[in-house]
Amino acid sequence: MVCSFKHAFLKRNNLYFPIIAVIISASIHLWNPIGFPSIHIDEGIYMLRAMHILDGFGLKDDASSYDHPFFGSLFLASFLSLINYHALISIDIHDTQSFELLYFYPRILMGILAILDTFLIYMIAKIRYNNNVGFIASILFAIMPLTWPIRRIYLESILLPFLLSSILFSVSIYSYNNRLKKLNFLNNAENKYYKLTKKFINENILILVSGICLGITIFTKIPTITMIPVIVFLTYRYSKNIRHVVILLIPIILIPLIWPIYAAYNGEFDKWLNGVVWQISRSNNNSILDFISESFLVDPVLLTFGLGGTAFAIVRKDFFLMSWIIPMVIFFGFVIDYVNWFHWIPILGALSISSAVLIENILKKITKQRTLLVGLMLSIVLFGALSTIVVVSTNVSSFQFQSMTYVGKKLDNLTNSNYLNKTYPSITDNVLQYNHMEENDLIKDDNNNPYKDTADPVTIISSPIYSWVFKYAYNYNNTFSSYTEQQDIKTNKVILIVDRYFRDFLLQNAVNNSIKNDTMTDSSTDIFETYAKSHKEVYFRGTAMDYNLNQYPFTIMKYNFGGSPIEIRTNY
Repeated sequence: MVCSFKHAFLKRNNLYFPIIAVIISASIHLWNPIGFPSIHIDEGIYMLRAMHILDGFGLKDDASSYDHPFFGSLFLASFLSLINYHALISIDIHDTQSFELLYFYPRILMGILAILDTFLIYMIAKIRYNNNVGFIASILFAIMPLTWPIRRIYLESILLPFLLSSILFSVSIYSYNNRLKKLNFLNNAENKYYKLTKKFINENILILVSGICLGITIFTKIPTITMIPVIVFLTYRYSKNIRHVVILLIPIILIPLIWPIYAAYNGEFDKWLNGVVWQISRSNNNSILDFISESFLVDPVLLTFGLGGTAFAIVRKDFFLMSWIIPMVIFFGFVIDYVNWFHWIPILGALSISSAVLIENILKKITKQRTLLVGLMLSIVLFGALSTIVVVSTNVSSFQFQSMTYVGKKLDNLTNSNYLNKTYPSITDNVLQYNHMEENDLIKDDNNNPYKDTADPVTIISSPIYSWVFKYAYNYNNTFSSYTEQQDIKTNKVILIVDRYFRDFLLQNAVNNSIKNDTMTDSSTDIFETYAKSHKEVYFRGTAMDYNLNQYPFTIMKYNFGGSPIEIRTNY
């Protein structure tokens, strides 16, 4: 009776493990989503594409290339539509909080996905190993500083729950088969037929859903093809049936094919091919060693345990972790030359689980030393939690929103455009947006005069961090999607929001400080000439550089400059 009660009590306690992990993850990843981290240029790109879809103008705008598949933008646009994004954002060009809200809601979505990731990692590790490994892995993922990039609106942040779901469904085949073996079957043929039929159907469903999730993952970002080995390994190992592998691969292949088929249907297959080739051929001279050194600055503890756990997995021939981590290391280490350290987000779950496996094995060796056991666990948890909390409580993005507000006020005063406030109809009223209207369809004021640039037209040129805000949220037509957009400047007056990304572009397109040269396109030359003739009006300096970048955990701030400093330049 006592043993039975104790066993039941432990089972109930097991329910607390994922709940604790999820609560901790929510506390970390939903805290201060606007202040930290700074806004990265990729976030602006994905928001611009999502808003283009949300406003009903198709999967691809004219300014973007075929660099990534569409699912990430579709997913983000679907979320914004679901929450009625246009109704939630405050349209006030003079209010900094109005600009902050534009990034607040998608950043909250990233936090929710991180919470889901935490739960999925717990379930994967629990089924594949045991409850202790699941709990340790989920806690590490929830609190350690290495996971802070998933707070940003990256494609990696969006695809991670789909990848983890795919792995979970594959691992669940093992759990399902074990349950079947423990069942007490009746010896009659009819019951055996029923059980076998049920097993066949359930296994195929798990395998198919796993394949669909991985297909969506690849349809979000192509480099996640490196995750195919781990899913195939799990499926074949637990089912021992090559037909199941075929069922798995069908959605993995077909779903990403939507991307080139769409391009071919629109007569842009050559553009798609050029975009893929350009993406593969990019180089920033980063290597695996760069990733390790940069990650060590961010999180020495999880990286050390993760690398140690990976080595431990190789020694133990744990092909689950090996097939999850090694293919991506090979891909980014020897196939692709353009690598940023946040590209490694898909293996954060594997690093957390490998760390947990290593830690559990260490704890087994010292279970008799209770004080040492408790001290080790508390030290790891406190180190991760305090390091992360100190950093995520900072405000390193305020200067970016201040620059938006400055340009908004200047634009409003210059153009006298009332539609920049709250006088234009909402898109939810099925009214065409201003920036895509024909001349005869422009919104009119009470005197039947169009709001379009009624005083003095001006063009805004900036990185996508800012461009989508003015182009789609505030409906200002004369906004370049990016400084790379191939179009002429059609107004005499120009406002330039020049951050580091913009400056790098100008430097890369200027040879020997010459304005015109053979390598520059006409539009690049036009922008360069405008920049050369402009003058600096105001300067916004980020706060990340105010911290001691050599003191942990503020070493993370090296990756949170947000394009600082920002110059607002005009040519008038």
